[in-house]
Amino acid sequence: FTTLVTAPAGWSVQLLGLNNAGDAYGLMGNGTELLNVVYHAGSLRSFAREKITYTHPATGIQYPVLTMVTDISNGGELGVQWVDTFFNSYNAGRLDLVTGSVLYQGSGLYGALSDGGSLAVNVNSKLRLVDADGHVQTLPYSGLEARALNDQGQLAGVRGLDGFFYDQGVLTRLSLAWSRDGGEK
Repeated sequence: FTTLVTAPAGWSVQLLGLNNAGDAYGLMGNGTELLNVVYHAGSLRSFAREKITYTHPATGIQYPVLTMVTDISNGGELGVQWVDTFFNSYNAGRLDLVTGSVLYQGSGLYGALSDGGSLAVNVNSKLRLVDADGHVQTLPYSGLEARALNDQGQLAGVRGLDGFFYDQGVLTRLSLAWSRDGGEK
């Protein structure tokens, strides 16, 4: 075993995802504060998970935008989900691993990230595919939720209780039938 990072006193670090280059993302917490962290080129850096974005004028309550890293690609990008707790809105996107700059941000729930920078975003029971250049294609099917996307544009996920596979405009339902005794058919 090799110790990649040592947490500051009173903090703990959990690395949750890893790419082929040895880059990782995760969380660092101390019981009252939680930060996103990225491990790259032998060092750990953090960025805020919560950012106060709106103070309600009547109540004075501050509402944060939650930033949650959900994936890391072999191409050096992070898949991210943003949640605005006041407006109850969701945005999915991609960040550059090294600079932290936003490469894409759009309405919806994060679905999947390919190594080449394509992104699948779940939007109101529709599925959007966003290529590395930001071009958006909405698939003509409803009820799809993306879980995995590769560089060839092949997509896998769930639709209701079934799985699906999407490739070059063709949607294939993946279903497993069960017998009454609980065994596979």
